[in-house]
Amino acid sequence: MKKLLFLFVPLMAFGILSLGLGSCKDSKKDNDVESTDSLLDDEESDSLDADTAVVDSTPVSQAEQLIDAHPMPKTADELFDDFFFNFSNSRKVQKERIQWPLEMEVNGAKKTMAENQWSMERFYADDGFYVMLLDDDKQTKLAKDTSLTSVAVKHVNIPQNSLETFSFNRIEGRWMMTLLERESLSESHNANFLKFYQKFATDTLFCQQSLAETIKFTGPDEEDENITTTRDISAEEYGMWAPELATDFYTLSYGQKNESSNSKVFIMRQPASSQECRLYFRRQGNKWTLYRLVE
Repeated sequence: MKKLLFLFVPLMAFGILSLGLGSCKDSKKDNDVESTDSLLDDEESDSLDADTAVVDSTPVSQAEQLIDAHPMPKTADELFDDFFFNFSNSRKVQKERIQWPLEMEVNGAKKTMAENQWSMERFYADDGFYVMLLDDDKQTKLAKDTSLTSVAVKHVNIPQNSLETFSFNRIEGRWMMTLLERESLSESHNANFLKFYQKFATDTLFCQQSLAETIKFTGPDEEDENITTTRDISAEEYGMWAPELATDFYTLSYGQKNESSNSKVFIMRQPASSQECRLYFRRQGNKWTLYRLVE
């Protein structure tokens, strides 16, 4: 049988390559790219009010060159995802589409950041996939809602117990970043699920113990991998089809409340190829269980 593999594919017309997702095993995401995290460390947070410029050493990509050479069309503001592609790939767009001085909340303390203190944030552009953490499938329709006026992009770093929230609002028809928050992940509405998910993604034995006896699986047919079928698989078969799960990722919130509920849909989506993988979990008492997998 063939395991799920998100292939390396070109990103739109820019030829940017996306990083694939492989088989189920213990995983760790390496993140060598400097981000705004360095600006938000506790020992440095007080300096944000000072007039200290930041040297932005983020390499200029081919995508950034092409975006900067062509004005962003007005239609890009209709769907947040279209705007965000330009925003995440261009420091010029970021400087133009952030309200300066940028309001910040760091562990509850209110601060501001000047434009010359911002370093380009590439979000999930380097990884090629993002996550949607939903309560049910119906919430997926929110991504295509052109009437949205607010969207939050969250950087979830489970090993460091940190959560960064980049808040965007559509103001006079233009998407603008209006707030940056950093707090402990334990303060999140999804803290209970994410604590479970961390162990599920990194502990093979715990993963097996958290599987339903029978899992409804939608994916390649056993005899013909070009055909997609839905069938029941055992917990023992799950490892043959399970995707690699990251514990450091970006998730998009299109207005869904993500309150603490007894069901979660964890969607890993590659915008470049339109491929995605969905894992369905439910909670009974204090125990979360994976009961469905869609590839």
